[in-house]
Amino acid sequence: LVPEPADKKEEKKKEERREEKSVKSSSTPSGPTYNLDEVRFSCRKLLLNAIKGEGELPEGCSDEKCQDLATNLEAAIFGQFKQTSSKYKNQVRSRVFNLKDKKNPMLRMNLLCGILSADRLSKMTSEEMANDEIKKQREAFIKEGINDAQLAQVE
Repeated sequence: LVPEPADKKEEKKKEERREEKSVKSSSTPSGPTYNLDEVRFSCRKLLLNAIKGEGELPEGCSDEKCQDLATNLEAAIFGQFKQTSSKYKNQVRSRVFNLKDKKNPMLRMNLLCGILSADRLSKMTSEEMANDEIKKQREAFIKEGINDAQLAQVE
């Protein structure tokens, strides 16, 4: 066996420390138990900030409910991918972007009021989450494309 360089030994020690940290677990009162995986934790934090938003929370909505929603939403997204891959991260980013969209406050309100479940939001496509203006633009583009295709066939 060839001895490892000092920097590789140091990297291994850092990795072992990270693994030790991830073995510890935390749980929320109403949510599932998690390992303290840094990626999942930061994703929950991003989702929580997006759910809370900048304005006031609707009546009857507490910080605890927002935390539960963020935890459940992250768990539902993680359940789809079973790992913190780039697809998982993109799914989280997409939800954060759409929840923060100032032109689409109803998505956030529907989630906070219970009209939209965290599980349903985790499975929605970007088309389903889009604000009304974007939906109208998409419809117009589709109609325009269909009309262009029909004109091309006639000629």
